[in-house]
Amino acid sequence: MSAWFSKLSCLNLTSKVSRPTQRAGSSETSSDTSPKAVSTSTVKPKTTDKDSYSLSRTYQGSSRLNLQYFLWNHTLGFDLHPSVHIPSGTSCIADVATGTGIWLVALSEQISEHQYVGFDISLAQAPDKTRLPDNIRMVRWDIFQPPPMDFVGSFDVVHIRHMHLVIKNDNVMPVVENLRALLKPNGYLQWDEVDPEANYIARTDAATSTPALDHLFNKFKIPKGEGGTANWKHQLPAIMNAHGFADSKLHSYEPSPSSYRFWHDLYMQSWEEFIKRAMGGLDAAEDLIAAAGAEARSGAVIVYPMRVWVARAV
Repeated sequence: MSAWFSKLSCLNLTSKVSRPTQRAGSSETSSDTSPKAVSTSTVKPKTTDKDSYSLSRTYQGSSRLNLQYFLWNHTLGFDLHPSVHIPSGTSCIADVATGTGIWLVALSEQISEHQYVGFDISLAQAPDKTRLPDNIRMVRWDIFQPPPMDFVGSFDVVHIRHMHLVIKNDNVMPVVENLRALLKPNGYLQWDEVDPEANYIARTDAATSTPALDHLFNKFKIPKGEGGTANWKHQLPAIMNAHGFADSKLHSYEPSPSSYRFWHDLYMQSWEEFIKRAMGGLDAAEDLIAAAGAEARSGAVIVYPMRVWVARAV
């Protein structure tokens, strides 16, 4: 354990997470919050960046993630939802699936007194550790494996964003359980996603035909097993309330019309990356993407509603 972490008053390395009795399908949690032992096996970090991530980790992919952060912040007006309570003094805040680490770095610049940890299965897009401030650390961790014991029950706030292409076949339970394991009792989880099932095409002229966008974003579905389905999003508050959380609430947002095109171009870049990496290359879709670009220049854009779940650990 590094000297940096040994100085953290908020990181209790011997703490054990309390797990309430599970009641599947319930919107409430059991009142049993007595401490339960957690496996003491420490997860060994992966040594390569080969995994099931469906987008790229090139500079284009990093640029997409950074633009995505700014668009989220512009649309929501916050990094942490106003209902997320951070205890006074020095707190520990985690960003899971941190990517480039931009959310974590930005928040640390706003609130410098806290300690921050970014987790990801790959740190290929994160800043070099020598360029990070002393209160930020990046850690390689696979969200589908139990967290290392050093981090169990250590965080006041855990943030996660964009797991849509990572959670396969609606198997969200390991993620919920592992995120809960990171949190102290009464710590907060904030989970951000776009909602592909609720997407729609906004047109400046209702009579505008958009066959390319219709095909690209509605018929060209992500195959089950590649990105999976997203039914879990509609059930997430109940799932969280039944597995270690309480007061789970969904907050919904939409971009302003003036920012539709910003988001649309981001989604087009994401689709290009996905087609190249997970669907065998761009050749078959190149004309389709070009046609979709022409439709956007005519005022037709794809819009995805945004969902933010906030829950409190019990």
